[in-house]
Amino acid sequence: DRSFLGPGATTPGGAIAPGVGPPGHENATPPSPPGCATNNGLAARLRSTAGHRIEVALDGGLAAVAVVAERLRDSAAGAMADFRRLGLPVEVLTGDTAERAAALGLTDTRGSLRPDDKRRRVDDLVAAGGKPLVVGDGINDASALAAAHVGVALASGTDLAVGAAAVTLYQSDLRALPWAVAVSREAVRAVRRNLLRALAYNAVGMALAAGGVLHPVAAVLLMVLSSLSLVFASTRVGVVPDHCGDEVEEDPPVAAGGLSPKPFVHAFAFALQGVALLLLLDTAREPVVAAVVLGGFALVGGCLAWVWHRWAAIPHGLDMAFGMLTAGNLGMLLGWWADLGFGPVHCLHCCACGDPLASPGMWAGMLLFANAAMLGLARRPASHGRDHAAAMYTGGNVGMAAGMVAGGWLAALVDGNGVEAVFALHLAGMTAGMLAGMFAGTWLVERVIAGVRSLPAVRSWLSRPPNPGKAITGLSPDPSVQPEPLPYFFQK
Repeated sequence: DRSFLGPGATTPGGAIAPGVGPPGHENATPPSPPGCATNNGLAARLRSTAGHRIEVALDGGLAAVAVVAERLRDSAAGAMADFRRLGLPVEVLTGDTAERAAALGLTDTRGSLRPDDKRRRVDDLVAAGGKPLVVGDGINDASALAAAHVGVALASGTDLAVGAAAVTLYQSDLRALPWAVAVSREAVRAVRRNLLRALAYNAVGMALAAGGVLHPVAAVLLMVLSSLSLVFASTRVGVVPDHCGDEVEEDPPVAAGGLSPKPFVHAFAFALQGVALLLLLDTAREPVVAAVVLGGFALVGGCLAWVWHRWAAIPHGLDMAFGMLTAGNLGMLLGWWADLGFGPVHCLHCCACGDPLASPGMWAGMLLFANAAMLGLARRPASHGRDHAAAMYTGGNVGMAAGMVAGGWLAALVDGNGVEAVFALHLAGMTAGMLAGMFAGTWLVERVIAGVRSLPAVRSWLSRPPNPGKAITGLSPDPSVQPEPLPYFFQK
């Protein structure tokens, strides 16, 4: 294990010679020169270090000891641990001895392998139905990289390895590989979830339309919202690697006293409802009445926005209700005005809120502004999970539409004296129905999703990763996962 400089090498201070000692003991460690007790201690410590030792003698005494040792990439241990947490066993194939690999802290190692041995191991896994992922950077890894289901070569490796691999990793952090596997599996699960939701949504919609309950105009609007909700759910796909943080933090609530445009939008939207009332009611256009209406709506809108701004821990449901009262109601009133030909209400039965075909603008305005409020005016992302967001954009929208119908129908049962009274009753009924429908529809769809997820067949199908027989939930441990040989690391 020792390596000495050849005889005849000299320095200005004397000759450097290896193997000084009695005949037959040329490779013995040379004695230290006088006064080198400290060097002796250092030499003893280096001898206890694993690796290739190089000892140098100067003028018959020990002058230097060097240890050349290999070490793993800093990210190798973390990458292998992440793969195992994904339920994927890791095996190291190396040309070095198994003992040297064990000294580096590597487990599940096959040592003393030639290039053909590595390729033969990969071929055996493929023949057994496995889909091995091989990572390497050397010439000896090229044939195994080419035979693997997915070969990943490091950009810093040899040209032969890079050419044989299907993927080249242009960074030194190997933890990007298990992260990529986790992201891919999350994307596949998202596709399956979206397919299941779309099938259920369309099945229910077709049944309602066939029964005459769902009007074609409402069906078109709901279909658009369904497509938007699926796109929104797809944009939420992602897995954060462990080395980037254990979990994704939600957007922090806006601190009291901080400047945010959202409360101003709430206040402005509520104040504009006063303008919409003047457009819908002729009698409200008298100067004094108009001043009271505009000032009252501006004052109430400002108070609501101030409460929303100061209430940093506002519950999610109440936060959504604020958006419905400000933006959602504004869209409903503007749509109502458009349905009337951009003119005022002139009869006691001009609402027709129970018939979506007679007032498509009111429905479209309410749904458009309400969804914009849910997307852009919420104080923070919902903490109830992705199922809640899907239920809010599907069942919540259906509930709002159904609530408007129910509220308008109930308002029509109440006798009112004058256009103003009937208008106020319909507006209050539809607003209350919109809020109640949003909460009821969201809650109902959440329960349906939870019930469907609890079915064994659906749970197995949704949790099944791209490779059959494995169930992966990201980078978290899953004791139910059955290991399957997939990734294999090459140390050299």
